[in-house]
Amino acid sequence: MRASLLCPLGLVLLLLLGIPGPASFLPAAQGQTAAHRHAPEPVYTPTTVEQVPRLVGGGDIITALEAAVQHRLTLPKDIGVTEQSRVFVQFVVGKTGKIENLVMVHGILDYIDAPLLAAIRALPAFVPGRHHGQPVRVAYHDVPLRLLGPASPTRLVPPAPRPAIPDSTARRLEARTLRAGIARRQPLEAADEFLARVLPLSYPASGDLLVYGWIPGPFGQQLFFSVPGREGNEYGSDLFVLDPIKADTYNVQVLSLGSLGDVTTLAALFFTDVNQDGQKELLTLSECSLREEFTADDGTRLTGRAAHYATTIFQYRFTDASIVPRYEQDPTPRPYLDELATATEVREALRQHRGKIKAGK
Repeated sequence: MRASLLCPLGLVLLLLLGIPGPASFLPAAQGQTAAHRHAPEPVYTPTTVEQVPRLVGGGDIITALEAAVQHRLTLPKDIGVTEQSRVFVQFVVGKTGKIENLVMVHGILDYIDAPLLAAIRALPAFVPGRHHGQPVRVAYHDVPLRLLGPASPTRLVPPAPRPAIPDSTARRLEARTLRAGIARRQPLEAADEFLARVLPLSYPASGDLLVYGWIPGPFGQQLFFSVPGREGNEYGSDLFVLDPIKADTYNVQVLSLGSLGDVTTLAALFFTDVNQDGQKELLTLSECSLREEFTADDGTRLTGRAAHYATTIFQYRFTDASIVPRYEQDPTPRPYLDELATATEVREALRQHRGKIKAGK
């Protein structure tokens, strides 16, 4: 017992006399406390760091975040959100460039916020911020991101010229896409770049691209473009539909629009609830110019061309052969839609027809 009392007493005397204790003779690294050894790394802000994080190849990361959100998220019409609506997030760009500690500061609804955050997390790594030449962590607080509310279809400019690839390679790539019926989009890949990559024969032959967000969902908007008909439909046109079914994954479908007697083109596509069952159908309006004979006022027989129009209706539903919804042509005859030249006229004819049915006529 006496020996056990001597050690503490001796240590007290050493300290009182100013003689360093045993811990003071340890190397500096061993003498540090656990708290000091594991002190958190400093976190900078965009205004305090010498070089802010950026996209690989240059570019603002906030723009990339907003583009990712708009690409992935299409808002339903019934939640009162407009194209001016915004959410606010905060996050840290780590020393490796990956997004960390992502938090929704001000969102909309859980079932919308979740895919929005998932879209941001799926972004590839950025070039990290730097301070004094070293990569550092940079925090972003209350970052506003503009959403795409339910809106009219967006018509994009014709596809930009791309480096030519051999026809054999283009045929092989497109055949593989059509055979699989699935196309996968790369993170941050623009719509026209995506389509030119997976459909390198057909998409460059298209005059434009239509981006339509009529289906509320977490995976983005449908993509449409039309081209002259392929083999077996040479005088008609083919409508390509790419429908997002998972994150960056599209179901690919080609809808054949037959000829009306000569070269036939797609004049318009639009959506409306034809059957009044709560499910909107896809309607295509085809146009064709046919050679016809006319009688002039003086009785002279003349030959010219007259425009003709036809409306085709496609239902969006599950089929026995598919685990994802697809478009199928509705075979119901609707002669009251014949020769209507605009989507407005077609919608009005459908409305009047429904009125007659309700009136029992």
